Amino acid sequence: MAPTLVPPKSPTWSRFLTGAAAFLAMALMVILVACGNSASPPSSSPRATSKTPGLSPSAGRSSRGASPSPSSPSPLPLSSASFPTVPPSSPNSAVASRDEAVVAALWNNCQAFVPAPGGCPFAVAATSDGAGRDLYAIDLRQNAGDACSGAIIYVFDGETLITDTTKLPPQALAVRSKDAVSADGPRQFAIAYLVNPSAASSCVQYGAAGRDTYVYRWTGQALALVSGAPPPSPEVLPKTFGP
Repeated sequence: MAPTLVPPKSPTWSRFLTGAAAFLAMALMVILVACGNSASPPSSSPRATSKTPGLSPSAGRSSRGASPSPSSPSPLPLSSASFPTVPPSSPNSAVASRDEAVVAALWNNCQAFVPAPGGCPFAVAATSDGAGRDLYAIDLRQNAGDACSGAIIYVFDGETLITDTTKLPPQALAVRSKDAVSADGPRQFAIAYLVNPSAASSCVQYGAAGRDTYVYRWTGQALALVSGAPPPSPEVLPKTFGP
């Protein structure tokens, strides 16, 4: 029997198969890439809501004055956080008592104008002197036994008498009240003075025109005037006098 002969493959057919395989591979790659892109969300979508108007949504509400959440209280403003208002010092009762005794001695324990025994009427304010000690303002709440009386404030650095309102400008009588003097921050006192309607005012009119407040600051050597000015004419501040 004669052998069966297989004719060789044509070069054209071989090239066709190779090209078809390459085309199918490329088409498959394009399909895979397209499917991958459609599965993941656009990267710009989630950032769109956080860019209005350059702040987070909660910050935007805060800047428009909305009430803060109770669970997250608003921080103090920068000025308050950096420079807090310092509360006045609590007077040391022992030091304050010794300072009061110095003032009482100047006025013979106020025997000339206190109707009943009991000594001079005092009020006390205190603040830091900036050097580790306290300044004390001893308020002698009346310096006479009639309607012409007013308060005189004596200022001590610890137990050292510095000055008093008979020497400080405007050299006037302070109001007859427990709040005649108050701490106005470290090294500072605010003192309220009586204002009379005019220079011709009688004693019963002392303070009838209100009060003027002066602020003083301890420099380390003296108590200097920070603010305060006389009232407009014809109003005047009644002058004070010492013992």
